[in-house]
Amino acid sequence: MKKLNLTFDITDDDGKVIVDGKSAGRILAGYLLRFPAKDKEADILRYHEMAMKLSRDEIIEVSDSDFEFLKNFIIKDENMFVIAKAPIILYLNSVQHEKKE
Repeated sequence: MKKLNLTFDITDDDGKVIVDGKSAGRILAGYLLRFPAKDKEADILRYHEMAMKLSRDEIIEVSDSDFEFLKNFIIKDENMFVIAKAPIILYLNSVQHEKKE
């Protein structure tokens, strides 16, 4: 299990917040909620729950498979801009490589 804290702001190359009042988690939640419902019902409900928690800026705990789903979702989503994708992917990479104590 991994804890994800996506409450950080997404900034442009000048350090300005690109969407006021929307953390990385809230931005990701918006895309997750528009994800085409092709998976099993249990997966759809789990993704919805993740999105709801992210939209409230909660720290979420995800399984390794959900972690991989989120990372691949971000990489493959064609509507999310690189300016939002890159900081989230960098954060997920840092979480993925954290040493367990």
